[in-house]
Amino acid sequence: RSFKLFAIYAGLFSSLLYAGLAVGYPLGSVVRLRRGLQLLLLGAADSSLVLLVAVEHSPLLILAIIFIITLMEGLEGVYSESIVFYTLPKEMYGRLSSLYQSLITILMTVGSLLITYLASLQTPAHILFAVALTSVMINLAIIGRKRFRDAPLT
Repeated sequence: RSFKLFAIYAGLFSSLLYAGLAVGYPLGSVVRLRRGLQLLLLGAADSSLVLLVAVEHSPLLILAIIFIITLMEGLEGVYSESIVFYTLPKEMYGRLSSLYQSLITILMTVGSLLITYLASLQTPAHILFAVALTSVMINLAIIGRKRFRDAPLT
């Protein structure tokens, strides 16, 4: 019985991840972020919501927060590459895009395995909290860099 409940929540979790992205990407064509600072603040905000997931106990509230987080990540996805390409010549975009996506995929794979290993040593909530807090701190540190903060996005 508990496995069936787990499967239901896992299915809802997975569906809401993609539903948030499906809403967030088109929202990026409506909501216009003007500067890198807005993008970085959005990243810090969605990382902060992950902190809520780590301390919340209600599965339905967690699912709602996951949807909001992925919606924000979809919105960020529209602009995240523009901040990377801000200073590059156009002839390098294809090569850099390939490298950028490869690094993201590798880092997500390694990060997932590392988080899974750490979760076997600690409670998953502690690990999730530490990862979210680290993400918030990285976003806030990048906000301090004028080059990224002032980069035009649209």
